[in-house]
Amino acid sequence: MKLSGVRVATSALVLLLFAAVPVRAGDLALATETVILTVSGEIENTNNSNVADFDYGLLEALPAFTLVTTTPWTDGDQVFDGVLLRELMAHLGATGGALRSTALNDYVIEIPEEDYAEDDVIVAYRHNGQRMPVREKGPLWVIYPDGADNPEAERRMIWQLRRIEVLP
Repeated sequence: MKLSGVRVATSALVLLLFAAVPVRAGDLALATETVILTVSGEIENTNNSNVADFDYGLLEALPAFTLVTTTPWTDGDQVFDGVLLRELMAHLGATGGALRSTALNDYVIEIPEEDYAEDDVIVAYRHNGQRMPVREKGPLWVIYPDGADNPEAERRMIWQLRRIEVLP
């Protein structure tokens, strides 16, 4: 009897150790809440057939980045929290280039690889400390650090982001 108790305790310890391992590329957890972003295309790591679905929790589990900037649609300095686009692509094992980004209203824009590889472009999930409802450009908004001063970046600051396709 004592031996079986040791096995149970050992099994429980092993399960706890595996549960504590952080999510890393190749080990995408499943979304457990409403999916707010789907990434497809040239990615190696998925969690739903051949795509990667993210809910808030999965995005917030990635390294966070804070960007203070101005936008043409807001007044004064704004604080955006999110994940760097290059970090998200690395997490997914993206092997493509440009990103075809689609909003809830089917607006589509391509974000060139050099934009997110060289600049601190983020997929923001918080604006001034709050999650963004759809009526306030959420739940996700691509933010460029120089979006208010750069017409090309301004065009690519897609709000209500819903899908990203990594192009070859």
